[in-house]
Amino acid sequence: MLYRTSGVLISGVFFFGSAVFASPTTWGMDCPELPIHERTQVSSVHDGDTLRLTDGRRVRLIAINAPELARDGNAEQPLARASREAVEAFWAETQFVHLSFESRRADRYGRVLAHVTLPSGRNLESHLISQGLAFPLAVPPDLAFSDCLMAQAKQAQKVGLGLWNDPYWQAVAAHQLNDLEPAFRRVCGVVQKVDQPGDLFIELEGDLVLRIAHRDMRYFEHSEFDIERLRSAVGMHITVSGWLIDRSGNEVVKARGYKPWLMQVRTPYALDWAACPKIEE
Repeated sequence: MLYRTSGVLISGVFFFGSAVFASPTTWGMDCPELPIHERTQVSSVHDGDTLRLTDGRRVRLIAINAPELARDGNAEQPLARASREAVEAFWAETQFVHLSFESRRADRYGRVLAHVTLPSGRNLESHLISQGLAFPLAVPPDLAFSDCLMAQAKQAQKVGLGLWNDPYWQAVAAHQLNDLEPAFRRVCGVVQKVDQPGDLFIELEGDLVLRIAHRDMRYFEHSEFDIERLRSAVGMHITVSGWLIDRSGNEVVKARGYKPWLMQVRTPYALDWAACPKIEE
């Protein structure tokens, strides 16, 4: 049922109080109901996780990360065009979309952070992940759909769809990062050392250290990656997904002998107790 009370059309967007449509949308795979806050119209697709609306705003899909197109001198990542084309095909019947918000409404670049669905109820993030054309992205405190999207990603991984079958997107060993560019990647290795001066630092064999900020530790409670278990993880295999940060040019990092690569880990969804894949001779 749609609730329509004193609707006003402003710049192509319908506003009806705090929520445009109170009718929820479900994504399947045991995802929670999705309240719809705004109805608007898509103008163009930038890439697999960013849209532009007819009113000029840019929307960053809140729960996924898609491969990057070439920009700022960086090469195009594999399947970036396939991901964008899948988004473009998603609007084959209509340009109108529903936006649903969680806690954060915008990112540091001024983009709107939202879940995006069609009027039919089909969700764009789920659409891409189920085809293996995006990775789930869990950034606190907006974690309402992380469980269901992770389940869909594991299914796509199981059957080897899209990104999960591309050599570029396979987990890279932590001792083989020297030739990589700072980017979203999957990295694997054996835990070499764990330290907790405040934040938790997990050093992998090779050149990578993972950092879990003290403020984010609550998100690891009651998970298979609770902080107590991570503290005793030396010698265990682990795979992590996130953005690689190159610190090799930092004089303080070099002077103190810190590992040159850093990855922030904000939720347990970024971790997996998985060893590096075997390389066939």
